[in-house]
Amino acid sequence: MRPLKLTICAFGPYAGEVTVDMDRLGDRGLYLISGDTGAGKTTIFDAVVFALYGEASGANREADMFRSKYADPETPTFVEMEFLYSQKIYTVRRNPEYMRPSRKGGGFTSQKADALLTFPDGRVVSGAKNVTKETEKLLGIDRSQFMQIAMIAQDEFLKLLLATTKERGEIFRELFHTGPYQRLQERLKADASAAREEYEELCRSILQYVGGIKGTAEEEEQEKLDRIKSAGNITVLEDAREFLDCRIREDSALWEKYKKAEKELDKTLADIHRALEKALAEKKIRDGIEEKERQLEKEKPLLEEKLAAYETQKSMAGHREELSLSVTRLQESIQQYLILKKIEKEAGQAAARLKNLEQQREDRKRSLERLPRQLEKSRAELAGLGDIPMKKAELEHELKRLQEEEGRLRELQKKCTELEGLYGQLGELQKKYMEEAGKARATGMEYDKLEQEYLDGQAGVLAAHLRENEPCPVCGSLSHPLPAAHEGSIPSQEQLEKAKKKRDTAQKKAYDLSASAGELKGRAETLRRTVTELAASWQLGEEPGEVRAGAGALLDRQSASKGEISKQEQLLAAGLKRRSELEKEIPELEARIEREQKETGEIEKLAAGLEAEQKAKEEERARMLLTLDYESEKAAREKLEEQKQKKAELDRLFEKSKSEYENQNIRINELKAQISALKGQQTEGEVQDADQLRDRESEISQEKERLQETAREVYTRLGTNTGVAEAIAGREKLLLEAQKRAGWMKALSDTANGGVSGKERIMLETYIQMVYFERILSRANTRLMVMTGGQYELKRRKEAGNLKSQSGLELDVVDHYNGTLRSVKTLSGGESFKASLSLALGLSDEIQSQAGGIQLDTMFVDEGFGSLDEESLEMALNVLSHLTEGNCLVGIISHVSELKERIDRQIVVSKEKARGSSVKIVV
Repeated sequence: MRPLKLTICAFGPYAGEVTVDMDRLGDRGLYLISGDTGAGKTTIFDAVVFALYGEASGANREADMFRSKYADPETPTFVEMEFLYSQKIYTVRRNPEYMRPSRKGGGFTSQKADALLTFPDGRVVSGAKNVTKETEKLLGIDRSQFMQIAMIAQDEFLKLLLATTKERGEIFRELFHTGPYQRLQERLKADASAAREEYEELCRSILQYVGGIKGTAEEEEQEKLDRIKSAGNITVLEDAREFLDCRIREDSALWEKYKKAEKELDKTLADIHRALEKALAEKKIRDGIEEKERQLEKEKPLLEEKLAAYETQKSMAGHREELSLSVTRLQESIQQYLILKKIEKEAGQAAARLKNLEQQREDRKRSLERLPRQLEKSRAELAGLGDIPMKKAELEHELKRLQEEEGRLRELQKKCTELEGLYGQLGELQKKYMEEAGKARATGMEYDKLEQEYLDGQAGVLAAHLRENEPCPVCGSLSHPLPAAHEGSIPSQEQLEKAKKKRDTAQKKAYDLSASAGELKGRAETLRRTVTELAASWQLGEEPGEVRAGAGALLDRQSASKGEISKQEQLLAAGLKRRSELEKEIPELEARIEREQKETGEIEKLAAGLEAEQKAKEEERARMLLTLDYESEKAAREKLEEQKQKKAELDRLFEKSKSEYENQNIRINELKAQISALKGQQTEGEVQDADQLRDRESEISQEKERLQETAREVYTRLGTNTGVAEAIAGREKLLLEAQKRAGWMKALSDTANGGVSGKERIMLETYIQMVYFERILSRANTRLMVMTGGQYELKRRKEAGNLKSQSGLELDVVDHYNGTLRSVKTLSGGESFKASLSLALGLSDEIQSQAGGIQLDTMFVDEGFGSLDEESLEMALNVLSHLTEGNCLVGIISHVSELKERIDRQIVVSKEKARGSSVKIVV
């Protein structure tokens, strides 16, 4: 990539449009960018970087700072560059975001950042982000890589030369993307710590289980168990296993003995239960038979009553049929009344239309007598009016101008009122927000307190429901050696959810009020800027009240002007209006006379048809009246409703009597079936006394409870100790595995993080960076040896000064004149410049090698030459000249006078007071 032409406008110290024809500098060799301090030498490189990537070249400059303070407000800020890449010419134009004069209403507005990239084939890409993406894709490097390759800045690379291992590692991490190795180191360190914690947690877990071992009340056994529990370390594990084995064997034998005795008692109780159940069931059956027989005797007389009522209703079937036929005939008769009503309506409508046509016929006759006279009068009036539109149009134009300005002033007044209202609303919202924020904090504290109490109490609640030999719902264990306990009241889930909902509601309300206040404040500030911009064109001030008052005064003056114009306009408008009316009225009158003559004939035809239709409807109505039985539709409907009600009542009584008889018959049959079923359940043979059986059951149950209480103690101890033994056995294997894992994880972490005892502290990331560093030094030394006449050579320090600090990227210098090896920090100012320049060029070469396939045919070197003597300066220029071999153009940014004498091609930047900088190319 080589710039051909660079155009800068209102950019940095350049007030106007400046064009730098860089193609005149050629396509290879050295050229100088010179000028006074602050004139804008480095700004040329800034402009190149900004055109390509939309950012400044230095970390202390932002893109929105590029607007020239010397530029006229109307002058746009932009950079445009033509550049050559792969023998093709591209053009990029870009502007930063800056404030410019508003095109409407005065004041200033923001000009958004934008960019345009034109390809050799005419294709165009627009938009700041899109152009940056296309540039990175085209050149194959991003801004950071471009800066490292194309810009050699002395102060930046002196930092790299003198940096420590840590500082240099941070630089290389960004340049060579070694961050994943650093994250791997941190991950290995965290995993090693977790493995060690896992091992220690297993030790604590085993000792906790040892603490849960249970023994008998025997004094000697209890003393032995106390010694095991109080040891507090993993060495007691063998003694604990021996104690558990002995105790489990003895308790297992006791448990079998107690189970056998309990089974015998259970068998006896089962026999008693069966006999007692048989005695109670027999008594229940006898009581049931007696009760059902009493109910049957009460229901039999009711059956005869229901049957008699049902027979009575069945005998009235003929009467119900007669009523049904009467209802059908009446419904058919009502349809005839509806037809009669329709005929009467149609006859009335025909009469009304006929009357209306007669009225229209009279109206047309009078109109045809009046309209011709009116037509002649209008034609005469039109001929008497002169040509007045021109003066009228002039007055209307002036009035329209005043009205438009009045509209803008009233809109300004409206916005002032709206702005004052917004400030009032904002104050209220801020006050409400402070209140709701306080409520949100209080409800949040209340919820946190309840949640903590709830969590603290859950373990105790769960433990209260644990039963031996039943699995724990959390871990599945059948034994529960150390169940948690809880004291006091525990908040319920419902209370917790209610508190959470209350907190969330309060927080949401406070958040909504905050968001509303923020949105309202934004609207107010936007509206205030709008008011200020609008008021500026009339110089009405800045405060809303002041602006509104000023606008009112202007409106008063405009109102007086409009009144004068209106008086003059009215005189002309009357004549113009009348002329316009007559021009429209005369053709309408002519058309109307023709239309009414035609319509009069049509009305005559319609009237004749309607008279015939009305007569036919009256005759049809008279015929229908002779066939109807009732004097009106209402009378027929009343008779129909009466017959329907009679029929409905008879149907209801019939269905009721039938249902009651059938239901009573079903009830009696059900009682007989129930009695028969109960008698079938009775058993034959003798039944024992229930009270005696209950007494015997109580005696056996008490004996069983005493046995169970003794067995329960043994079972609980056996279950607890068995669970402890199984848990310890399971965790012993895990403990061994965790111990091995913690050991090799620590060794791996120490290796990756440079923590191996007795060896240099070189981390994995640093080891990777050392490879890049060696390559950079190899490339840098080819230049440094030339610039120092073979005296100095940069070398990575192989061994650290101590084994406590991180090492691997320390830098020394070999002095071949005396064969010594010393720190680069001992170099003089000029020697440091040569070393840092060589290191920068080596880094640039390595980055280009990493990027692969890029074509940067230009480079800039910024300052640092002032510290060199004449011989060193000559050597440095020779090195830079070697860079230009092939097709590379190197620009040196410097104000050193010796360079002006040695380098013919120059870009000379001059600074002029109050008018900005200018550029001149010397070839």
